[in-house]
Amino acid sequence: MRPVIALLPAALLALLVPAAAAQDPHGEPGCPEANPCEVIVAVDAQGFTDISLTELTAGDWYLVSFFNNDEVDHTIALSGHDLAMTVGALDIEDSEPFKAGSPGMYPLTDLPSNDTEDIVVVEPEEFEDGDGGDVDGADKGSPGLGLGLLVATVAALAIALRRR
Repeated sequence: MRPVIALLPAALLALLVPAAAAQDPHGEPGCPEANPCEVIVAVDAQGFTDISLTELTAGDWYLVSFFNNDEVDHTIALSGHDLAMTVGALDIEDSEPFKAGSPGMYPLTDLPSNDTEDIVVVEPEEFEDGDGGDVDGADKGSPGLGLGLLVATVAALAIALRRR
């Protein structure tokens, strides 16, 4: 009986690890202000060489990691948004987080190359839980399987210790 009792703490830990790693069902999908999505923008003498994300979601938060691979300063600006930044020659900088505005097409411009790329802002998707309700209703229902197994394991441990 002692080997079984010795294994119970390990069994409890094994039950708790998946529950701790599970996604928070009350968390918001997308890119919140506290954890904005990153857009990587690279330029050289001809203009934009890479833009990692050209479709943003309205209401989500983003920050731009701007890499200048040229020997002169470059300034980028996203029309209709609070994004304008200058990066020195052969340097990289991150912008302050900004919130994507209303759906539409917005030009991202680079100076001194005068290159322009279109950034599209789209409507956010509607997320639903398994019952057809929205995510806000996800807190209704029964506890998860992990909690039930944890309670059953603790009860079994109490019974085993009592019989000693």
